[in-house]
Amino acid sequence: MRAMVRIGNSRSAGLEETAVQPRKWPQQKRSQQMVEAILEAAARVLGSRGYAAATTNQVAVCAGISVGSLYQYFPNKAALAVTLYARHRQRLAEAVARAVEGSLSLPLAEGIARLVAAMWEEHRSHQALHQVLELEFPAQRFAPGTDAVRFQVERLLTARRAEIPWADPERSSVLVLGIIRGLVHAAILDQDGAWDPFDAVQEIGRAAEGYLLLGGAGGPTEAGAAGRDQQGPAWPITAGDRAPGTRATGPGRPEDLASS
Repeated sequence: MRAMVRIGNSRSAGLEETAVQPRKWPQQKRSQQMVEAILEAAARVLGSRGYAAATTNQVAVCAGISVGSLYQYFPNKAALAVTLYARHRQRLAEAVARAVEGSLSLPLAEGIARLVAAMWEEHRSHQALHQVLELEFPAQRFAPGTDAVRFQVERLLTARRAEIPWADPERSSVLVLGIIRGLVHAAILDQDGAWDPFDAVQEIGRAAEGYLLLGGAGGPTEAGAAGRDQQGPAWPITAGDRAPGTRATGPGRPEDLASS
C-alpha cells in the first residue's frame, strides 16, 4: 500500500493528505524514456512557474504526452516534486563522494574547498527548480535523508584528523555539513544567486574550516584555544605550511574544483 503523508502550505488553515510516491517504476525501455521525459518536463514547468502555479496538465503538454499517461506513473505534482528532489539528493551524494575521494590526501582546506564546490555546483544547476523544491514545497520531508553526504564529510575529516585532532569526525561532520549546506542555500537560493561563485566558495569554506580549526565538536583543546590567539590561517591553503596571517593562492573556481 502506498504511503500517505500530509502536505500543504503551513500558512493555510487545512492540509490535505496526498500520496507523494510514484505509482510504479517502468520496466520497458520505452516506458523508461517516457518517465524521463515526464521528469524533465516537470523540472522545466516547476522551475518556470513555481509549485503553486504548476499543474500536471502543463507537465504532460511539455512532455508531449497525455495527462493520462503521466498519471500511470505519478499520481500528482507532489509525487513529481519528491521524485525530482530525491534525484537531486542522489546527484549531490555522488558529486560529494567524487570530491572527497580526490581530497583524502590533500590538506584540509583544499578538501573543504572541493567539498563546497561540489555542493555549490549541484545547487547552482537547475537553480530555479531547487528554489521551488527547497523553499516552496517541503520535498525534503519525503525524500531520502542526507546521511550519504554526511558520511562523505566524515571520511574527509577522518582522513585529515592530524590537522584537527580535537574534532570528533562523526559529530563534526553533522555541523560542517550543516554550515556548508545552509550557506550554499543562503547564497544561491535565498539571495537568488547574487553571489559570485568563486567568492561564495571561498567564504563558505572559511566558515566551515574556521569551525574545525577552533575546536570542532568535542570542544577546544589547548591546540584549538591557541588558534584563537592567532590571526588564523587564511583560507584556502594549497601548501603544507599554515603561517598565521598569510594568504596562499587558492584553488580554482568552483567548476574546476568540482571536476578535478
